[in-house]
Amino acid sequence: GLGDVYKRQMYEWLSDALQGPSTVVTANRRLARVLHAEFARHQVERGLAAWTSPNIFSWQDWLARIVQEASDQVALPTRLSAHQSELLWECCLQKELGETRASIASLVRLSREAWQRLADWQVPIREVARTALSADHRFFAAAAGRYLGILEHESWVDDAGLAQLALDLLSSGRSATSGCVTFVGFDRTRPSVTAIRRALSDAGCDVRDTPKPNGAAPIGLQCFESTEAELRAAGAWARARLAEAPGQSIAIIAADLERQAAPVAHLVREGLVPGWQYAQPSVEQALNTSYGRRMSDYPAVSIALLLLTWLVRDLSSTEVGHLLRSPLLGSASLGGRSRLELRLRLLPDRRWTPAMVSSAFRGRDAGAGAAEWLRMVAHLTKARRDLKRRASPSEWAVYIDATLSVCEWPGREPLSSFDFQLVNRWRDLLNDLARLALVSPSMNLRTAIRRLELIAAQTVFQPESEHSKVQL
Repeated sequence: GLGDVYKRQMYEWLSDALQGPSTVVTANRRLARVLHAEFARHQVERGLAAWTSPNIFSWQDWLARIVQEASDQVALPTRLSAHQSELLWECCLQKELGETRASIASLVRLSREAWQRLADWQVPIREVARTALSADHRFFAAAAGRYLGILEHESWVDDAGLAQLALDLLSSGRSATSGCVTFVGFDRTRPSVTAIRRALSDAGCDVRDTPKPNGAAPIGLQCFESTEAELRAAGAWARARLAEAPGQSIAIIAADLERQAAPVAHLVREGLVPGWQYAQPSVEQALNTSYGRRMSDYPAVSIALLLLTWLVRDLSSTEVGHLLRSPLLGSASLGGRSRLELRLRLLPDRRWTPAMVSSAFRGRDAGAGAAEWLRMVAHLTKARRDLKRRASPSEWAVYIDATLSVCEWPGREPLSSFDFQLVNRWRDLLNDLARLALVSPSMNLRTAIRRLELIAAQTVFQPESEHSKVQL
């Protein structure tokens, strides 16, 4: 079909870029996955059953690879994960704020974004401090200076510092890259990228950019009454294109997708497949959104965090009701638990400890499912009573995993492919929590759960799925 012809034209440069010792560096991980898939498709068309994996990396992964392959690894700084960096930024900002107890999660995010921008443009923090024009500028410069001082003292490097470290290694010859290096999708010229490209050229590499595609397609401009109407029209446009050539792949680019992926996808899907809510699940999958949901927004993760929170604070009647109704804790048979929740609703609204719930429902015969749930509550009562005052993040990660296992999370039903991927990603979050020991050697369980909640809220998860005709 026309779509296959255009796709071959779009990626015809890929085979040449990967001849001999060569590397393809993409602006983001999604593009790297697309190029891997396109390379594999080309090998299958050639009749091959196996082939060497191509050197296709996203920018950040390629920088990490340069560092990993450098000589004298012992002398290199320890790399901080994003979550370790967030915790360190929080500590530095809190030092500058003093005694205030205001939530600074958004301030941490903005500070890390500004820090990354400074690194991309190779602006030293002393220059920020020298040119500060307001109290906010001076506050950021002070916190960033404190943050940089800790990195240098502990010999740590964060994601923002990875490009400078890779540049130093390439310039000194401690990390060697040979052959052709092709850069794909870099629509903005950042000094950090330019400096590394220059270092590669000085080392004898053939540095290239991908050829620009032929702009033969017609370009039109349309106006709409609202953003909602525009998004629905984009879906209808994609439907018309697929009717003309069913084999093609279509991309719809939407601004600010990371902040409102769900409502944007909903509107585009309305135009693409009107009435999709009442169709088969495969119809909904005709549109794939390139930005997933935050981990904390998934019901399984939300229930797990709520259950863990009960170990360190009392829950409202509404929150206890959520736990009673959830099929993600033990058996999916909810008859007995529904009767318990009905009794809970007849009681005055209050804050509940696990012990209070056990006492309120003791001796009430509501069935086997209710008895199982009350045994779980009894376990939480004992766990709250025996809590350690402080432990390392890795010890809390093991404790949290064991608690969820005792409570039979995420339920007894067989896991679908999606659920299996989600649970595995949750275990990665626990590993991220454990790694915080590098920055914070010990903490109480309340702090550990709060850190886990922040990690879940900042982690975007999108399960692997079959290829969709329309990519948003």
